[in-house]
Amino acid sequence: MRRCLRCQTKYDDGGSRCPSCGSTSFMNDAAVAAAWKGDVPRHRPPVASPGEARFIGVLLFCIGAFLAYVSIYLPLLQVDAEARTVSIKGAVIVPAALVLGFAWAVFPYRATALLGLRRKMTPLGWIATMLLVGVGVAIEVWLESKLREHGYVRMPRPS
Repeated sequence: MRRCLRCQTKYDDGGSRCPSCGSTSFMNDAAVAAAWKGDVPRHRPPVASPGEARFIGVLLFCIGAFLAYVSIYLPLLQVDAEARTVSIKGAVIVPAALVLGFAWAVFPYRATALLGLRRKMTPLGWIATMLLVGVGVAIEVWLESKLREHGYVRMPRPS
């Protein structure tokens, strides 16, 4: 006796397809009983569905692209236009948002397995994030030096 994994119909006609739904995935009764007893390791659900990981990736990538425009590209244009003030806030997280967002959007299974998702980041995810934030710090230092070349100074924060 076999049981269809899709529709849970029991059948024993010797065919390779379920007579109800046409599925080719099935288990025999002994395997079903072993799984219910806990003898067979069950599949653990992923932290997030691929659709959720992809959505988070697209959202993160869009935020990174917006911040790249506002905090890197636009200040360089404002310097050329000789604007009075220029802001580079957010440049530090641009590389992390772009790279991690791209990874989760394009490769949701692999990125979730390697990097984790949301509050359950893997050690590799933390390392990648810290390296990308380091690249962001380097970009901000480069932007500050470019701005200093054109006569802009960073204003001290009010105490």
